[in-house]
Amino acid sequence: MFFGVLILLPIVHGQGDLNKTEIVRDVNCKLTGQNCGPNMHFTTIKQYYQFRPGFSMKLSLKKVCIQQCKYASTQEMKIVEKFTTQLTTRSPQCSKIGLCALNEKIEDPRCKLTDKKCGENMKFVTVNRSNRIRAAFVYSFRLCIQQCKCVPNEYFEKDGKCLRNSTEILNINQFAYSYGDEVFDFSCQLAGSKCGLNMMFVKIDPYKSRFAYPQFFSSAFCVVQCKCIKPYEGKDGRCI
Repeated sequence: MFFGVLILLPIVHGQGDLNKTEIVRDVNCKLTGQNCGPNMHFTTIKQYYQFRPGFSMKLSLKKVCIQQCKYASTQEMKIVEKFTTQLTTRSPQCSKIGLCALNEKIEDPRCKLTDKKCGENMKFVTVNRSNRIRAAFVYSFRLCIQQCKCVPNEYFEKDGKCLRNSTEILNINQFAYSYGDEVFDFSCQLAGSKCGLNMMFVKIDPYKSRFAYPQFFSSAFCVVQCKCIKPYEGKDGRCI
């Protein structure tokens, strides 16, 4: 039997900020009407059929629903909007002016700073995501821990500065990955970057990865695998 699997999809932005509810892809449409948070439930906004591999790897036709987690009443939504606005105004000053220290970590309510510039040759990289509960009003909101890092693939850190990759060759010994290693990449920035000698990260299908769902709660993510660069081949965790 093939059980439903959840993959969280990016929030669709139109006029204004619509990032108040979560949108998920629900294989087999088992979530319709189920609770997804305090005073919230899943509502089907679209459905379609898709061929997907089962345990036997044979393709079978599956019903897929796009579900949206909605609040039970408009009054609760207004209270949530007011509270999240207060959270945003309490964000660290450095994130507001885009001048944070290298490797500085900050809390980012609603995870809006991912990939935003935080200094010269630097951008915010999400290092952790979690859900927090507002005690005064039972409301679950997403909180990210952002770290101001050198722009991936373009700059590297040295002596507290971000230098362009072309100016100096990185020491290959800094890489701690082996051939075949899979990595859950919150910021989707690792694909195409080196992960070892003669190796680079390649984006793979999350369904075929070793990660279990819905273990990770993220609206945008990638799974990458450390693979050999042609013409090298993998052997004993190396590419030779």
